[in-house]
Amino acid sequence: MQDIVQSVRKVSVVISEMTSASTATTSSTAQVSQAIDDLDQMTQQNTALVEESTAAAERLRMQAYQLAQAVTAFIFVNRSNTINYFT
Repeated sequence: MQDIVQSVRKVSVVISEMTSASTATTSSTAQVSQAIDDLDQMTQQNTALVEESTAAAERLRMQAYQLAQAVTAFIFVNRSNTINYFT
């Protein structure tokens, strides 16, 4: 009878250790899941920033082109075929 009681206690200890390990695993899994969610959110934010930067760069390119076109109105060639800038 003493052996059965001792075996039951050992099984109880093993089950308790398994429960602790399971709890730790659940906690770690939750942390990993949160880290993945954070990375996903940062990736989406970075994507939005890249899209905004691309749009801003395109607007800047168009403005530079328009400025270059506007400046050509102030450039003329004189009789000696040299470029003079109207200032």
